[in-house]
Amino acid sequence: MTDENESKINNMDINEKGNFVLVSINPKIYPLEIIYSAAYTFIDRAYVIIDGDPSEELFVELKLKEKGDLETLGREFNNELVNYAVYAVQSVRTQNVRDALVEKVFSSNTEDATTTQATETDVEDEDDEFKGMDYENDPAGITKPWTSKEKEKDVCECDPTK
Repeated sequence: MTDENESKINNMDINEKGNFVLVSINPKIYPLEIIYSAAYTFIDRAYVIIDGDPSEELFVELKLKEKGDLETLGREFNNELVNYAVYAVQSVRTQNVRDALVEKVFSSNTEDATTTQATETDVEDEDDEFKGMDYENDPAGITKPWTSKEKEKDVCECDPTK
């Protein structure tokens, strides 16, 4: 017999007095991994208990941490089950594409690394470009080191109170 505080909607038993919804799930439609994924998205707003026989029927109890609509909570859980089931199916379908992309990325990086390694002459050529340059010959003054004396001087010149 159904209590006045309980109602049954589709695969959900809603218990208003206990502030929870019990969702029954067919594990042949939704594997345990998908149920875990869907349940995980609810742990911030509900206490989650998964129970039952993984070969027959599973039950997910969602008990709200704060007041809210239990029917909406149960329906959102059902939507998350569908969401993760679609994700799992698409993951299997696109596995070959992902593997090919990863293989391409790693093979490209390996080829680039071997063809663009710097030789000693390349380094020497770069050094020639900067020979004779030091902070005294730097027209822009960007390589000049900052000593504590210069730091104080610059601070004083920029200080609007002085």
